[in-house]
Amino acid sequence: MTNSEIYTEIFGLICTDVVQASGMNEPKGGDLKVEEIARPMYDYGDVYHGGRNPRTWTVDFRFLSEEDLDTFMDLVNNAPEDAEFYPRRADRCVYLKFAHAEVLKPEEAWINGVWTTFYKARATIKAREAWVYGPDQWLFPYQQNVSLPRISTTFTNNGHRASGLDYLGVMGGGYSDYIQNLKFRLTPPGSSVETDKQISICSKMMRNDLLEVDGWGNVRHIYGNTFGCTYARLQGDVWGSTYCSGGSINSNLLTIGNSGKLIFPMMGPLPLRGNPVIEPYVTAITGSPAIKWGQLSNLSDLATVTSSLKVGRNIIHLPDCRGLTDIYFGIVCGSSDSITLSSIYAEAYRYLAESQVPKEDPGDSFVARLEGTGTARSILASYRDLFWV
Repeated sequence: MTNSEIYTEIFGLICTDVVQASGMNEPKGGDLKVEEIARPMYDYGDVYHGGRNPRTWTVDFRFLSEEDLDTFMDLVNNAPEDAEFYPRRADRCVYLKFAHAEVLKPEEAWINGVWTTFYKARATIKAREAWVYGPDQWLFPYQQNVSLPRISTTFTNNGHRASGLDYLGVMGGGYSDYIQNLKFRLTPPGSSVETDKQISICSKMMRNDLLEVDGWGNVRHIYGNTFGCTYARLQGDVWGSTYCSGGSINSNLLTIGNSGKLIFPMMGPLPLRGNPVIEPYVTAITGSPAIKWGQLSNLSDLATVTSSLKVGRNIIHLPDCRGLTDIYFGIVCGSSDSITLSSIYAEAYRYLAESQVPKEDPGDSFVARLEGTGTARSILASYRDLFWV
């Protein structure tokens, strides 16, 4: 496309036709901050890279109906962090850090003998980075039942900055085995020995869990279940009866009986960035089932976080977990306890420095390698070139 073909999209909503004439302001920010220091007694000074400011776009829109205005306001004000924003071109986007829209005073115009009302809004979009992203290139297109390891085709960085993994999603094996020693790395085409652009992600996954890694180093490990499965299948998800026992599933409800448990093993080696979360939705409860967590695989160190679960949705944050690697947490019933759940969700974020995400310099060719053993229920991985405009 050419630069004259203006294209605007926010969080999947293509809104090119409602951008008001001259309503797209040039972005502010992205400028390089420089610190200059004079050195006493020397005939030269020092100049330091002081970082770059975030960039901000303000865009005015107008609509022919209040319904369209409502739809726009709802979408922009609820756009999640890292949603895509295309300010001018269909092949260049940024990941928004913050989005906000406000309603402006309507305008009226006499058009073809009829008064027409234009409903107006102004969107403010902020992005952390000074660059823009090119189109998605699929290192590993979405595939199901994938045996590891996998090697991509050859890619070349045709952008202006070093770039690498943009997104990786791996779902744990569905039925037979478990993914172990999951790693991602970039190597030159035809070579497999380099390990300098490699990250070790997880020593062992569950089944039907999801691991996600993005280009900023955000690593999320999640598991959710609404119990439309057999109890044996649930046990298989979490490595067997050591971590899931004393229960049954009927009519999409999980009941954990006396002395039963459901424990989620979430493995390193990446350290936890914060405190994991577990969210059981309780429909019935007897006694005082507890949320517990520990670091030992035999569960001998399980400690109670709370035994005050209630009917309805419970959101429990495990304390003092930052920096730990392997962790085991879930619901444990005593000898006179029982609990029935309609769903459960567990989530843990892990730390990976942005500088550790594998990258390639402009002009370099490479292949991506997703390594480990076992079969993934699904995989998806993307790469994007980075540009200044």
